[in-house]
Amino acid sequence: MNRQLRANFFVGLVALFWGSTYFLTKIGIGLLEPFNLTTLRFGTAFLVTAVFFHKRILNSDKVTLKYSVILGILAFISVLTMTIGVKYTSASNAGFLISLSVVMIPVISVIFLKKKIKFRLLVSVILASMGIAFLTLNEQLTINKGDLLCIICAFAFALQVLVMEQIPKNADSVAIGALQMGIIAIMNGLISFTTESFKFPHDMKLWGVIIILGIFCTAVCYIMQIYALKDTSAIQAGIILSLEPVFSAFFAFVFLDELLSVKGYIGAVLLFISVILAGVI
Repeated sequence: MNRQLRANFFVGLVALFWGSTYFLTKIGIGLLEPFNLTTLRFGTAFLVTAVFFHKRILNSDKVTLKYSVILGILAFISVLTMTIGVKYTSASNAGFLISLSVVMIPVISVIFLKKKIKFRLLVSVILASMGIAFLTLNEQLTINKGDLLCIICAFAFALQVLVMEQIPKNADSVAIGALQMGIIAIMNGLISFTTESFKFPHDMKLWGVIIILGIFCTAVCYIMQIYALKDTSAIQAGIILSLEPVFSAFFAFVFLDELLSVKGYIGAVLLFISVILAGVI
């Protein structure tokens, strides 16, 4: 297996793990309160990452701390809206809607950075809008709060990516990522301790969900993504990661018995096509 093929395989694993995040969160949110769950998830991720990169974290400079805080706040918003959002919508819907961040990134660039929009991107945005309508609007042409929260999550994640583009090349991206996870854990922990009944679970099933979310879906995925991007292009990685909502729908079907309506499948296909179009620009 050559280096690029191996790298693309690792990116595919990242998409697979991230696709499982929605149904795992839906299980976890049924047993723990939202802030409690995300505190344990990102606390676990930070501790695991710190074991491997503690020297780089301890040597963080002002630039590293600055971007860690900015990205930590944006990530806190995206994780929070996703965690609560899946409580009020299906895991399948959440996976497809949050994948809209791939489309939102170039759209935000056009609005705020005054970049010209390409025809393919314009087609992508139109398809994505149609996909959202088919997937989320009911007969009364309304959208539920879970779907709306997932769209907000996609927007916050898109902003994270745009901020990452501004990080100086000589900055330690690994330390920034690790500290970002720590900040998310602390922010969720403070809110959980003051507004919820924070607890450590005694159920092995719930600990299994937290470990998979924290280690595999967060810490390991971040490390694999950094490693893989050394040997493959960002465009190829983006296309492969667009498979995330497909994995999300698959896991939701297998573990939660969730099925999309015919209208939902049409919307899902349109969203999938729009994500692919946006990813190859």
